[in-house]
Amino acid sequence: KLPSERKTGTKASNTDAENVSSPTQVSHLKIQPSQSESVANSDTSSERQDDSATSSPVTSQRKIEEDARAERDARDEQIEMFTSLPPLPTSRTAEHLLKFAQTTTQFMNTFQASVDERLAACSEKIDRLEQQVCMLESRNKLEEGDNEEKCVTDA
Repeated sequence: KLPSERKTGTKASNTDAENVSSPTQVSHLKIQPSQSESVANSDTSSERQDDSATSSPVTSQRKIEEDARAERDARDEQIEMFTSLPPLPTSRTAEHLLKFAQTTTQFMNTFQASVDERLAACSEKIDRLEQQVCMLESRNKLEEGDNEEKCVTDA
């Protein structure tokens, strides 16, 4: 059930939801802001921005305190709403936890396999590069040795 269904015991009809383009839901009531309200809100927000640019530290502190108070009030309303709802059954909670543990374990195992494959491929490439470097070093030593012999015979 939706939180609104649990509280009121009724389900909102689809026609109500279709008639409202961008509703603001308050408990089981839906309120659609009018265009004049949205224009007024945009005007006040631009005024707030202008005020904040030229405001003193005291008014900015007051604004911060008002915002914090509003956030606390909203959080208190949320806590009150969710504490009034009955908890999920234990079996359902256990199912969710088990499913989470199972999917997490599967992800970790596939990730480990992927990482192991990539590390093995990198290790093989490094081994091939080391072998090529050894071959080039030995070829370089042989060429240097031939050049030294020519220098000795020329003298």
